[in-house]
Amino acid sequence: MLTKGTENVSWGFRNPVDGWHTAVFQEGINLKVNEASGKESLFIPLAVDEGSDDDGCKVGTFVNTRDENREPYKTVEKQIGDILTNAGLYDAFATKFKDVASYLDTKVIEAMKIKLPGTFVMVETKMEKDNKGNDRCNIKGWAPKGTVKEKKAAKNKAEKTPTAATTEAGSDW
Repeated sequence: MLTKGTENVSWGFRNPVDGWHTAVFQEGINLKVNEASGKESLFIPLAVDEGSDDDGCKVGTFVNTRDENREPYKTVEKQIGDILTNAGLYDAFATKFKDVASYLDTKVIEAMKIKLPGTFVMVETKMEKDNKGNDRCNIKGWAPKGTVKEKKAAKNKAEKTPTAATTEAGSDW
């Protein structure tokens, strides 16, 4: 059977309303190097998944990892630690990589690419202008799914049960 289209539909990129959202990490976590500056960032894509009008909105964050001289930024360890902690994965990573000195170790980055996608977290978003005047949806805060921050999530949130493909964070280590 053919799928009926929707009248007056917009296919453009949508941003979620400002506030707290339940989001799920997506495939595509990757270290990227800005060719102009030589600076490196870790791109972490997420999508809103909370049973609201914002479902499917793509949000992502760039964690600045290394400067143009390949020196790690002072904040990188704390920022990645915050993400893993709020995703419920810190303990599993700390156990698995107890002899690793940095989240920037290739083994840790590769494990993040495997373990984060499909994991839920709360993110606080805010629309802001970038240095070129374009609207950007920025992640301003992180919290574990199911915490008190979830009560502050955007309007129209409906309870949704995880799909069978979703597993407990860190459960297979």
